[in-house]
Amino acid sequence: MKLILGGAQFGLAYGATNAGGVKAGAAVLEVAAAGGIGLIDAAAAYGDAEAALGALGAASRFGLITKTLPLKAAGSAGAVFARLEQSFAFLATPRLAAVLVHHAGDLAGPAGAALWSHLAALRADGRIGAIGFSAYLDDDPVALARQCAPDIVQLPASLLDQRPATSGVLTALADLGVAVHARSIFLQGRLLADAPGPGAEAITDVRRRLAGAGVSPMSAALGWIADQPGIDAAVVGVTRADE
Repeated sequence: MKLILGGAQFGLAYGATNAGGVKAGAAVLEVAAAGGIGLIDAAAAYGDAEAALGALGAASRFGLITKTLPLKAAGSAGAVFARLEQSFAFLATPRLAAVLVHHAGDLAGPAGAALWSHLAALRADGRIGAIGFSAYLDDDPVALARQCAPDIVQLPASLLDQRPATSGVLTALADLGVAVHARSIFLQGRLLADAPGPGAEAITDVRRRLAGAGVSPMSAALGWIADQPGIDAAVVGVTRADE
């Protein structure tokens, strides 16, 4: 299983473990590169993450994935395309490892065909290595994958939310030749920090059971992901190098 460094923390004070409101920086990139991580997952909607990663020279050491600005925020397909060009500039690279449509629902709307055609054209020109979309199970990612033939689908999946595996979604996407990148594997850090919020009681119970078995939440979370043959990579976000 590959690990992909999450880019949200470079542009936002993000996650349950980020009590200090700090953003990730150069030291995080040093540790990630030394540890063999080769990809960073960013997005136009992650504050100034793209600009921060560009200023840190991330493109010289990592393949960069970004996501389109959601159509609702952009206002039109043309504005999405223009913002994507800004992503290349912010990230200071002529080529991106992958670009994902940030909201899978954008592909189901009237602008969906134009969005996908634009990404496919950029892939054909060699400016993008792979294209895909970020989705939830409610978006019916398998049906959308059959329609669009993406290279990558990003989905939330975790020890506490095993539905992508138990529902057959992972198997179906693998059969279509789609690589799956799992996100929210630590429930935005809440599995590690036992923070308040939706599902807090269930998370606390799981943490208690893991402690009784002598297993850390991080090991259990990563172990479950690694056990899923349909998951090709997991996005993990950190705020500090020691994390």
